[in-house]
Formats: sequence, structure tokens, C-alpha cells
Amino acid sequence: MKSILMLIPKLSKREKAVLFLCVGLIILSVLYNFILEPIAKKWIGFNSEIEIMRLKLKRSAEVVKRQRDIMDQYKSVSSFIKLDNASEEEEMAMLLDELEKLASSSSVRITNIKPRQSRESGYYKKYVVEVESEGNISGFSKFLYGIQNSRQFLDVEKLSLTTKGASSDLLKGQMVVVRILP
Repeated sequence: MKSILMLIPKLSKREKAVLFLCVGLIILSVLYNFILEPIAKKWIGFNSEIEIMRLKLKRSAEVVKRQRDIMDQYKSVSSFIKLDNASEEEEMAMLLDELEKLASSSSVRITNIKPRQSRESGYYKKYVVEVESEGNISGFSKFLYGIQNSRQFLDVEKLSLTTKGASSDLLKGQMVVVRILP
């Protein structure tokens, strides 16, 4: 260290200026790379987190504003979906009855119907039925339309349609129909 300091008086004015400029640039680059840049990255990261939280808060505030409307809609719908003291068997019977009515009104013949185990998922319960049926394309379209627009809120989870024979216009359908109740 002493030898470097001893060399400084022997340098010309121009060499001293270049030396101080180089040392200054090295110090500035170290300050920038190891202090200023990491602080700036953290600052930008914090700003993006704040913006994300602001958007989440805005969405949550909208849901809270609509909570009363949502609860009113839920009460109006849930009043005719489920009987108060209906057992699981009664619910399944209502589902099977609805499917049979829809099939007969749409000229689709149910060949096999298999009720499956009901499943509870959080706030609702799923009643599942496997249905095998036969009919023409217009009958199936009416049947599927009836299922989708049923007052019992039915849904088709899986659907498979195949022709019954090579020259036949009859279709054979296999589907899984689900009824979801609160």
C-alpha cells in the first residue's frame, strides 16, 4: 500500500487524473452493482407485489358489493332445488324420474340406467347416474337439450354416441348425468 502511495507523487498531473478517474469509476461500478441495483430490483418487486395485491383487493371488494345479490339469487334457486328433509334415495329417485320423463318426451329409449354413489364436495353433493340409451339424432338432441335445461340443474359430464349398425340411423348413447345440490 505504501509503495502505491509513494508512486503517486512521481506521476504527472495527467497520470494522476487518469488514476483518480479509474479509481472513481471502479468505486462507482461497485456501488452500482452491489448496492444500487439490488435495492432497485427490490423496489420494483415490491411495487409489482403492491399492484397485484391492489387488483386482488379490488376483485374482492366487487364480490363483497355483490354478496347480497348473490345470496338472494342462491336463496331463490335453492328453494326449489332440494326438498328440506329428502333422503339420498328420494333425491336419486327424483333424478331417475326426471331422466325417464325427458327420455320419453324426446323419443329416446333408455336401455340401462345405473345410479352411482353420491359424492360430497365441500358445500354441495353430486348425484351421479350412468345412462345407456338408443334413439335417432333428433331424439338425442332433444334429450340432451332437456337435460341441460332441466329445473333440477342436471349436467352431462361424459357423453359417447355411436351408430347402432352400419346402415342404421339409430344411435347408441352412453352418458354420465350429474345433479348437484347444495
